[in-house]
This record gives sequence, C-alpha cells and structure tokens, in this order.
Amino acid sequence: MTARADERLRLGDKGDDDYGGRTHQSGFVDDVGAVVPIVDVKFYLETFDRLARRFGCFLNVCKTRILTSCTGQSILPQLRSVDRTLADELTDTIAEFSVKPSTTPEEFDPVEVTDGFVYLGCPIGSPEFARSYFKEKVNEVRQEARKLHQQIGDHQTRLRLFTMSTMLKLPYLLGMDIMHNLPLTDFNYGNWMNWYSELVEDIEELLRSFLSEMLDEAEIPDHTILICQLGLKQGGLGLLHPAS
Repeated sequence: MTARADERLRLGDKGDDDYGGRTHQSGFVDDVGAVVPIVDVKFYLETFDRLARRFGCFLNVCKTRILTSCTGQSILPQLRSVDRTLADELTDTIAEFSVKPSTTPEEFDPVEVTDGFVYLGCPIGSPEFARSYFKEKVNEVRQEARKLHQQIGDHQTRLRLFTMSTMLKLPYLLGMDIMHNLPLTDFNYGNWMNWYSELVEDIEELLRSFLSEMLDEAEIPDHTILICQLGLKQGGLGLLHPAS
C-alpha cells in the first residue's frame, strides 16, 4: 500500500496527507480497521482477502463495512460526476465486500455506511452518530440498573453491584465524548474538571434515578449526589463523577 502512495507522490499527487494518500491500518485480535484512499479501496480489500486466506482467515462480507462519509449522504453521485470509472469501481467493491442478507433468499444487498461505525467500542463518525451511540449505551445500563432493583433486595449489595459493575460500562465513553465535542476554540482548559455535555447529563440523570428508586425518594438533591460521588474513604459512596 505504501508503494502505491509513493508512486502517486512521485507523479505529483500528494493526496490529502501530503504523502500520496497512505493507508493506515490497525487491528485487535480479529477486528481490523483501516483508513484507505478511495482509489485503493478495491485493491486493499482484494489483497487483504487474498493474503489472509493463506493463514486460514476469511473476510466476513456481512460484517465488513465501507464508510464513505459522515454526512449521512452517499458520496457516489458526486464522485460519479468527477470520475465515473472510480465511482463504478467503488460501487462494485461495496457490492462485493460490504453487504447484508437480502429479503430474497441467497442474495445480498450492498451497504454503504454514511454516518459512522463502532470500532472496539468507540464510535467513529459524525457527532450525531456518536451522540446516538452514547444514548444507546446509557439506555443499556439503565435497563441493567432496573434489573438490579427488581432482583436484588439488599440495598448494600445492589449499590455495590451498580457502582463496581454496571456503571463501569460507561466511563470509557467519556473520552470519546471529549474527542467528538471538545470545542477547538473558546474552551477554558483550566476548568477541565467541569466538563459538561449531553453524555454527562445522561449519566448524572441515571445516577439520580437509581438512587431515587433505591431510596424510594421522588427527589434527590444536588448536594446528595455530590456526597455520593465522593470516595469511600472520604465518606461517600464512590459513585462515578462523569464531569471530572
């Protein structure tokens, strides 16, 4: 892949990275992701598929996805107006490597992703896609918290399970939240411990509703939440403080 980029660079095509459009690939166990110039997508997937087979690995075309934009709109019409051959090649590549089962038996429909995807639990795409993913994860934790209320009668056990297990499925998302929403200008970096976002608000609401149901109290004051978010050694409950 580097050789293809070097050749483009030699011919004067710097690409959007000034290096001829290099491919960047990363992998974790059996999950592989790559940032590939459009002109190399077909070559990359065909080469990857060919080389992987020698090691007993095969591309799952129903799981492989090709993200072409983060705007919610396909790039194919605009690309076709500029380079019809490349647009047709990309269309054929999507139809071959990024598909889902069709309603017709033994047939498949092409899938062009235009909003975002999740890689190793992290949303990659538009801010709208990330927000939707964050809400989905918070709702999953909310459902698990509801099961704790239904199945665990002892308050101490319920609280510790919630704090040490259920809620620990959310903190890693806060880093992604900052990556998607941190203002590039007009941000007071000295006030970083008071980060606030839609995800932080949803987590705060989740904590408040959990305590409200466990204590059978309609309202949980702000100062109670703050005390509960102190560490156990400081007299609190060790609940997650998402803003910090």
